[in-house]
Order: sequence, then structure tokens, then C-alpha cells
Amino acid sequence: MKLLKDKKILVISSEVVPYLPQTEKAINSFTVSRKINDNGGMTRIFMPKYGIINERRHQLHEVIRLSGMNMIINDLYMPLIIKVASIPKERMQVYFIDNEEYFKRKDLLLDKNEKLLKDNDERMIFFTKGVIETVKKLKIEYEYMNELGKTKVDSEDKFSIVLSQEFSAAKTHRWVDGLYRKEAKRHL
Repeated sequence: MKLLKDKKILVISSEVVPYLPQTEKAINSFTVSRKINDNGGMTRIFMPKYGIINERRHQLHEVIRLSGMNMIINDLYMPLIIKVASIPKERMQVYFIDNEEYFKRKDLLLDKNEKLLKDNDERMIFFTKGVIETVKKLKIEYEYMNELGKTKVDSEDKFSIVLSQEFSAAKTHRWVDGLYRKEAKRHL
């Protein structure tokens, strides 16, 4: 696919293989990213750093220059921790959005009784804001944002953002456009 040659794509997902169990969402996020890379593109992936992810096995390490910012969630200051790893045998860098309060526990979205966790809304707001703030700190210029499978890519020096089909990432483009677009352009 010549369309993806030398394109930079930012993938935002709540689940990615090999870091989480092989759900349809996790497999799709990995497969799309790998296809982009196989066709000459370059991907960066953002996902939450759930407690179930083994930092030692997957060789995650904290990115000090990106971590340490406090974000306000529900009138509380919550520290943002950014960790990074690479998917073995692939040229894909994965950024993990972490916070002790929201992502330390082993549960993803449901508790042991298969009920939604009470703070899922806060967790996903934190994740979404964390992605946006990290993108700003990395000085990534974005071009297009759409849901997974519908992204148009036609610029050589900008990242396009692919949003996976899920609860949190589906709103990220509205946050960026509504709250951060003007500020992000000033920083680039």
C-alpha cells in the first residue's frame, strides 16, 4: 500500500496484544498497527498501563521527561506517569498512561462479579487527557483523527491519529479539537 509509505500513525487503544489477553479489541489494535508498519508506515501506540501488565516481562520503563504532570480529575490532582516499551520483533513503540489510583489494580473495566468499575469514567478521562498532554509534550503534530479503519493519511511529516472503536478513544478527537487544537498549534 503506497498510501502508508513513510506515514506516521498514532494509535490510541485501551487494549493491545501482547500486553493484555487476546480480546478482539486487543488483537485488532495490534493487527492494524502491524499492517501500517509492514506497508512502510510508522506507528506509536498509546494505551493505559493496567495492573495486569507485567512491567518486567514487557520491559516497560518510565519516561521521566514526560512524567510528573498533575491532571485534575474530579477536583483532585492526579499524577501522570508515562512508561514506554517496544513490541518484540516489531518496530512499534507503545506509550503507557499510568496512575497509581486508577490503573494499579488488576481489573480492566469489570470487577470479579462482571460489573463495571465505579470509576471507569474517571479512569478513561484520565487516560484521554494523559494521551493529549503526552502528545503535546512530544510535540506531535496531528493531521486527521477518525475511528479505526477510516483514517485518511496524506502528509509526510505529521502523525495521523487512529482511534480504536471503544469508549475512551472515540471521544479523544473532540477533546483535541475543542480544548487543545489552538494551544497545540502554538507549541508546534
